Amino acid sequence: MFSIKILHSVSKILLSFTLLCTCIAIADDAAFMSKLAKALSPTPSGWSGTSFCEWKGVRCTTNGSTNLVILDLGNTNLIGTLPDVFDSLVSLRELRLSYNNLTGGLPKTFAVSGIQNLWLNNQKDGFGFSGTIEVLASMTRLSRVWLFKNLFTGPIPDLSNCTALFDLQLSDNQLTGVVPPSLMSLSSLLKVSLDNNVLQGPVPSFGKGVKVTLDGVNSFCRKDSGPCDSRVTTLLDIAKDFGYPLQLARSWSGNDPCGDWSFVVCATGKIVTMNLAKQNLTGTISPAFANLTDLKNLYLNDNHLGGSIPGDLVNLAQLRILDVSNNNLSGDVPKFPTKVKFNNAGNLLLGHSRGGGGSDTTPSSGSSDAPTESPNTASGGFSLSSAWIAGIVVIGVFFVSMVVVVFCTCHTINWHWTLEKVKNLENEKKVVLIEGGDLDRGDLDDGTKIAVKRMEYGSCIRGTTGRVTRRVDVYAFGVVLMELISGRKALDSSLPEEMPHLVSWFCRIVDNMKNISLVTDESLNLDDENMESICKVAELAAHCTSPEPHKRPDIWHAVNVLVPLVEQWNPACIHEQHEEKYCDVIYEGHYDMSFSEILSGR
Repeated sequence: MFSIKILHSVSKILLSFTLLCTCIAIADDAAFMSKLAKALSPTPSGWSGTSFCEWKGVRCTTNGSTNLVILDLGNTNLIGTLPDVFDSLVSLRELRLSYNNLTGGLPKTFAVSGIQNLWLNNQKDGFGFSGTIEVLASMTRLSRVWLFKNLFTGPIPDLSNCTALFDLQLSDNQLTGVVPPSLMSLSSLLKVSLDNNVLQGPVPSFGKGVKVTLDGVNSFCRKDSGPCDSRVTTLLDIAKDFGYPLQLARSWSGNDPCGDWSFVVCATGKIVTMNLAKQNLTGTISPAFANLTDLKNLYLNDNHLGGSIPGDLVNLAQLRILDVSNNNLSGDVPKFPTKVKFNNAGNLLLGHSRGGGGSDTTPSSGSSDAPTESPNTASGGFSLSSAWIAGIVVIGVFFVSMVVVVFCTCHTINWHWTLEKVKNLENEKKVVLIEGGDLDRGDLDDGTKIAVKRMEYGSCIRGTTGRVTRRVDVYAFGVVLMELISGRKALDSSLPEEMPHLVSWFCRIVDNMKNISLVTDESLNLDDENMESICKVAELAAHCTSPEPHKRPDIWHAVNVLVPLVEQWNPACIHEQHEEKYCDVIYEGHYDMSFSEILSGR
């Protein structure tokens, strides 16, 4: 008897709980319909009153619980976005919003809804749903999905958990990336349309019995089924970690990345440069970059990349430039060889440990695509605490003050020494001989007459005499060589105080030839052969600009040093943004000729 009472009490509790849940569900559905009515414009015809189950296009359950089951508002000229409140619609099975003017992304709460049939297709011109379709992967009850003629981007997600899906219509969007193998092996699938997108990789191959529509535009690597070129596969792996950006998919079509793909530069069929700077990229840096074994220059600066710098990049034997500045990178910094110009500035979360041997550079105020060396030529990238920075500033101010004092003192001493020399001339005629240029007459305080000549650049400052000798202008020639190697001007007042004079900066760094890569223009290919030539030219430039004039070579010595290097010259055209395109049309068949032979027409 006691047990019967317990069972009776339990049944009452369960009934009360069921009624409570039903009331909550009805209230949630009513709240959703109220929010949806406010989000859409114009409010659908017939949507008035408190009983939403009687509204046009709305169907509820027939058991009296008034739960929303079907919402059909197709072709009603609706404008607006969908509110993200579908988690409360436990009974919704069909959502039909085709042929409207709707915009925005798919609500994230689709993931926990019970929707089985989803019709959002054919939004009118100038409108359309956008963003990714990633949420479909979590809608495990889906059986039919019509999303064609919208503005969806990004890859097709893994739909392997949608085991009831039999009809998937995704044509006429901007979907990118490789068609996932899980979709091709989905046993429930009967119909699929993927035409008129920007899908990449190999042409998908579905099982027998699946009606597939692939006509129209896509960016598959081949027109028939079969694997892509290994270089294409690597680049698609790289794009995957960026989320398969649309700008890459539109250009990266076909099976030859050296066939005019944007952001990719090749030499003799090998990828040597990738310039992805300032492309608004998100995601992470792919370890697949390490598969591009001939890569020399990699520019990823000024994007929105997160994650860490893959350690595998240190294995790129040909790498000379790596610019990842101005992103959101974090984690440890790999140790790159000294030959690599490594710029990681502008990543506040990047690890505080030293980045190894590569030179850490700071981008200039100009384009980050062509980084300029920082006065700090330390061998690795590192971050400084505010205390260190404050200390450096104080020391810097003190140093500059001392330089000013010493400079003024030295100039005062030299001026008095010069006047004393003028007053006590040792030659018989007491005449000051000044060769070349205009003279100005002057009077000293004691009435002494003097002749004054302004000694220009290359004269008193550099110690040249103005006489026509075999060493004439050899200093200026050395400066020109430095300009060619570094890509800098002889005097650049926009640079920090310790860097404006090219000669002193250049000679200080190349005092040890192991540092030559720190002063070399990034547009030069720093392979072993070119590096040997650049070292010879740099040594000659330093010799020509020796502070002591008698130690400078004559011009014939300079010519003898350079002639063997000229014979190794090969023609190339350098385009903007470091894209090196070989001039096959202009120099076809003449790559084995020297520069002098090309000029003479032989």
